[in-house]
Amino acid sequence: MTTPRLLHVYGQHAWHDEVVIVGNTEALCALVNAIVEAIHRADGRCEVFASDGEGYNVAVHREDADWGDRGSPW
Repeated sequence: MTTPRLLHVYGQHAWHDEVVIVGNTEALCALVNAIVEAIHRADGRCEVFASDGEGYNVAVHREDADWGDRGSPW
């Protein structure tokens, strides 16, 4: 039996707030792999599950263009 990947990402409430990522080893490894995938390819994806069993995708995108004053393209 494989251990489910459990990951929570708590976003910012305001500018300069921290983003908190909490996960078990399997989910954090999947996130690292998605980041590495985004570096080497266009993007990386991993499927993770919240502690209530609901699954969701985490998409990691690489953006090398100059962001200038326009902020994040996402």
